[in-house]
Amino acid sequence: MGTILIVEDEIPINELIKRNLQAVGHRCISVMDGKAALEEMDKHKVDLVVLDIMLPEIDGYEVFN
Repeated sequence: MGTILIVEDEIPINELIKRNLQAVGHRCISVMDGKAALEEMDKHKVDLVVLDIMLPEIDGYEVFN
């Protein structure tokens, strides 16, 4: 299965997404802000990013660009 980066600053939502994706066999990396998302994308090859728009540090639009 794929590696998925979850970028969500609300812990309960982040955990819910992570648990459900791991339950079907995906490897998940969870971060809480845009800056951390960019750092993780530099370190790891990810197949999919689940990206919130309203984030601390750097918002989702800037991460997407």
